[in-house]
Amino acid sequence: MIVTCENGAVFKIDNLPGGPHVIPVAFIPGGHLEGPAVVPQSFGLHGGEIMAADDINGVVYAIKSDGTVTPNVFNWTAPDWDGAEGVFVIRRIRVPTARAAPSSRRYTPVT
Repeated sequence: MIVTCENGAVFKIDNLPGGPHVIPVAFIPGGHLEGPAVVPQSFGLHGGEIMAADDINGVVYAIKSDGTVTPNVFNWTAPDWDGAEGVFVIRRIRVPTARAAPSSRRYTPVT
């Protein structure tokens, strides 16, 4: 589990034997982190990293598992993301394609 704090701290919490273990990952001075998510590997340059919104500073941070932080990962300028409360990953869902109806059930439009 990934936990962020409004003081800029980022932790990983596991439930392995002898746990739970709280493991510090990063600290972002002045950060006001909320709503972390791990983005998919397919997310380009920062795939597989933790992303967290900062609603006070109006930015999104990318955080690697080794603690490396990329501030303002999307290079937004205020007020682009003022008030952003979190990062949410929306899965890509395959939508089935419509199949043509059998010829006996096709309708002829009325003109």
